[in-house]
This record gives sequence, C-alpha cells and structure tokens, in this order.
Amino acid sequence: MTEFVHLNEENREKGFKNVFVVRKMRTKMMLFDHKMLLFILTVLILGTMLIFDSYLKAYKSNQLFEIGRQVDSKRELNFKKNEIDNSYLRMISSRELMKKAGELELKVATTERVIDLR
Repeated sequence: MTEFVHLNEENREKGFKNVFVVRKMRTKMMLFDHKMLLFILTVLILGTMLIFDSYLKAYKSNQLFEIGRQVDSKRELNFKKNEIDNSYLRMISSRELMKKAGELELKVATTERVIDLR
C-alpha cells in the first residue's frame, strides 16, 4: 500500500480535466488534418457517384419497362387489326355475303337488274 499515493479530490479532478482537454484538442486537430479532409472528400464524391449511378439505372429500367409496355400494346393492336381484317375478308366472301343478303332480304344485282342512272 505504500506505493499508492492518495491525492486530494481537487487535484485529481484537475488532472483528469487537463488530460481530457488535450484529447479534445487532438481530436479536433485530427478532424481538420489534410489526410482526414481528403478521406471525407473521397467518401462524399464516391457517395454522390453511387447515388447518381443508381438514379441512372432506375431511369434506364423505367425506360425499358415503358418500351416493353408500348411493344405489347402495339402487338395487341396489330393482333386485333389482323382479326378484324380476317373477319372482314370472311364477310365479303361469297357464301357469307349471300347469307347476310338473305338475312337482310336483299336480292343479288345482276347485269339485267342494274338500272343505269345517268
């Protein structure tokens, strides 16, 4: 026990305060060191580049989705057009045409029945 020296309470607080003040100053000085500023600047630049890259990827993905949606829409419209064309061609075929004419009670126009309206 002879190796330990009992300090007065006031002296001990002053000693600790001084140590902490020096540590705070060193920490503040390290924060504004050239290497630390370069590190912070590098992190900010890389973060900005990553955010910009993710924005570009999202924009590209959205554009590809829109193109795909438009292609599907055009494909569907083209299919409907082909379906309408096929039904029209079936309608103007002779058998279907005669069937429709019979339903509407129309008579077939022949050269003898055509009236010349001049």
